[in-house]
Amino acid sequence: MKNKLLYNSIFVILSFSLLNCINKAESKGDNKAKNLKTGIVSSQANEVIQSERELSQENGLSQNIGGYKVNDPVKCLLTKKLMEISALTIDENSGSMYAVIDEKAVIYEIKDCEIIDENKFGKNGDYEGVEIVGDQIYALKSNGKIMQYDTKLKKKVKEITNPLTLSNDAEGLGYDMQKDLLLIACKGSPNIKNHEKLKKTKTVYAYDIKQDEFIMEPFLELKDENIENFFEKNIDEDWSKKKAKKRLQRLLDFSPSGIAKNPIDNNYYLISTVGKTMIVVDENSEILNLMYLDNSAYIQPEGICLDAQGIMYISNEGKGLQSN
Repeated sequence: MKNKLLYNSIFVILSFSLLNCINKAESKGDNKAKNLKTGIVSSQANEVIQSERELSQENGLSQNIGGYKVNDPVKCLLTKKLMEISALTIDENSGSMYAVIDEKAVIYEIKDCEIIDENKFGKNGDYEGVEIVGDQIYALKSNGKIMQYDTKLKKKVKEITNPLTLSNDAEGLGYDMQKDLLLIACKGSPNIKNHEKLKKTKTVYAYDIKQDEFIMEPFLELKDENIENFFEKNIDEDWSKKKAKKRLQRLLDFSPSGIAKNPIDNNYYLISTVGKTMIVVDENSEILNLMYLDNSAYIQPEGICLDAQGIMYISNEGKGLQSN
């Protein structure tokens, strides 16, 4: 079972460290963790987060990040249909989660780690992001196009085009509720044609839902220089020069594959399959926290979302084997 979990794709539920004993007890007898509910910390979430912050001001190079024990997650198995799960979102009203996979224009509805519904919404393609806003689900293609799917009508109602291209390799889709913006994280080129050229930078662009407008200036900019400066200020003094160099390179390889805004602290959490890292930034792109994702827990981190209580969910592709 250990080897199977190591190489299968992972759907990871991150709860707060003060409740880890509860999560471990519930998952111990059933590795599929089918009994886990998204509201496991519900009303206690705010108090737990505040307690974490008061007890620890971790620098992001430790085991914690923003009050989460990211490398001590609860896991549950997913069906083989989700072997190539590439994105994840959660509906606060129904409690359902929605996912898309590479190469298929299908939205999968998930509850208790099981698919309960699936709906085709268009032509197959390289779908890398998904986000729900009210009754609308948005699916992002790697070329930047966004398909808008109406959950009540059960059909695609719109295709949103923008200046992004395949060279940008759009991988992550998030939602900023306060600003009513869809956030598009680019794994590839940070640049848009005929606009300011950026180097050694990863960008997140925004689409204004209400105005039906793509914002041409980057919403967030993650510069290699800033990542390196943050690393050097918070480096573990016990690391050898060789280890520090390798750790820094992992960070400089950062290429966002998922993005989500945390409704509790209002910061933006980005994950990267390349280098297995997570970076937290504020609305000014200032790096607040960063850490390394454990290889045994995160096979290929592609999707991230947080619910209203601040519980974090991360999905991983399975690299050719059954998903979990």
